[in-house]
Amino acid sequence: MNPQDELTTPSSLPNTPVPSTPNVIVFVDDKLRITQTAPASSEVLGRPSVSMVAQSILSFLHPDDHQQIDALCEIARYRPGSKPSLDVRWQLPEGGWKTLQLAICALPSGGFVMVIQDLAVHRQREAIYYDVLQRTQLALQQKNAFLASMSHEIRTPLTSTLGFIQVLKGKLHDETLELLSLAEQSGDRLLHILNSVLALAQLNANAVRLHLATVDVIAEVRQTVALLQPLADRKGLALEVLSPVYTYPMRTDAHLLQRIVNNLVGNAIKFTQDGGVSVSLTPSETALVIEVRDTGIGIAPEFLPHIFDEFKHATTGVATQTASSGLGLAITRQLIELMGGTIEVASTPGLGSRFTVRLPRLDEPR
Repeated sequence: MNPQDELTTPSSLPNTPVPSTPNVIVFVDDKLRITQTAPASSEVLGRPSVSMVAQSILSFLHPDDHQQIDALCEIARYRPGSKPSLDVRWQLPEGGWKTLQLAICALPSGGFVMVIQDLAVHRQREAIYYDVLQRTQLALQQKNAFLASMSHEIRTPLTSTLGFIQVLKGKLHDETLELLSLAEQSGDRLLHILNSVLALAQLNANAVRLHLATVDVIAEVRQTVALLQPLADRKGLALEVLSPVYTYPMRTDAHLLQRIVNNLVGNAIKFTQDGGVSVSLTPSETALVIEVRDTGIGIAPEFLPHIFDEFKHATTGVATQTASSGLGLAITRQLIELMGGTIEVASTPGLGSRFTVRLPRLDEPR
């Protein structure tokens, strides 16, 4: 943070014990005579305010700094809004010099306002902030590593258990078979949650990399939607893909595109009881726009700003009756942003929702 920022915006300090950084605001006239100071002048400048009023501020600065102060005043005067700054040497009453940072801003009514900051305290605070930032980043990395490791550790035996259940289902009948089917459904749901947690941990750890290739994105989207057709059929829902062109070659990450479409269309089917889901594709020279519409339960206005937050669920309606990890849309947004794209949502409760994704062409660098 530079002291000149304080001329327009107050400092914002975190809730971390750090040394205070008292800044002195000094008002001077056109001849650089001090008219007012506030606050903390004694602590920073070593002199009380009353002892400096009516004196030239140059009388307290090292002679070698005078010319630079004059130059900065000219810049501030002829470039309105500018806040030039420099390090200066301030004379202490007991002798010796103290290095301070001084920022200058011209006042419309004439004269200048100067913000003076103790560099030693400022740099000490910066060092503490940097240390806190480093420790926070390390904690986040450790959290993501833990989530990824635990997801792998749990997913492996769970996958084996589901395999054993499928083998047993082929040998048993009646009530036992029904119980195994319920166990399999619960296992599938848990595996889906673990996969979502793992995907989120990988994204947060910047472990997901783009694998770019030129693919027919229209065909990729159609194939992905076709895999979800049985889900729509079981609920009696219409599911269609609309596109003004039959083919559209585009350089992108096909796998991430499939995951994005699968998440959005799968979500739309999950929260739609009647009507249907449509996927509209609009290609252009610079991007592909994917619009997923449904006639589902919609999203409450108060929940809409949090729709892409991690582990967020709607708290009312059919949404509370539908199994969800609260991670699908958070993962989808991060995948889209990784591909340089954007996602927007519009929804009316009881009428349905519309998710609009814009994915830019990731052409070869020239």
